Amino acid sequence: LNWFRMYVDIKDHTNTELFVDAYNRIGDCFFNQRNFKESEKAYSNAINMGNTEKETLYSMYQKGVVLGLQRKYNEKIKVLESLVSMYPRSEYSDKALFEIAQAYVALKDSRRAIDSYTRIEKLYSKGKMAKRASLEKGLLYYNMNENENALNAFQQVVTNFPESEEAKTALESIEVIYTENNKVDAYSSFLKSVGKEGYLEP
Repeated sequence: LNWFRMYVDIKDHTNTELFVDAYNRIGDCFFNQRNFKESEKAYSNAINMGNTEKETLYSMYQKGVVLGLQRKYNEKIKVLESLVSMYPRSEYSDKALFEIAQAYVALKDSRRAIDSYTRIEKLYSKGKMAKRASLEKGLLYYNMNENENALNAFQQVVTNFPESEEAKTALESIEVIYTENNKVDAYSSFLKSVGKEGYLEP
């Protein structure tokens, strides 16, 4: 940490990529120490110095995460929405949207959280976050007593990602909904339709 601090104190900042990397490393060090305030400052410095996607993408994502850990949810959303807007096809875009949704959950704004999860499903349907987004979306709908929407979300997980851990959780949630509504036959029919008859109890 001290070495990186000494490096960024050098007045010659002509090689911005190295300085951005140094600030990011400072941010990471403070992050690991759970000093989120100083971590945020370091990532902000990296963003301010960076000129390209390569130089600013990681800094923006990390700053958003750190803001959330400080419960600065609206600021988190603003930073991460900027990331998605500026770099919609980056490796962090779907993760940024997921973090945005989580921020809305923390703000108890379920509708906007669901909107963010839906954006992941539409824009990054093949990405790693899509199955998590659909599952979280279903759980939010279930907690809002919107069982039909919850079922649709959970069924989407099972259909699109049948072998995933998220699919197992979704199947358990589907069973709960059908059982609560005395629709055990409908649950059996769904399992057969997706080739999951093994989940039926003998």
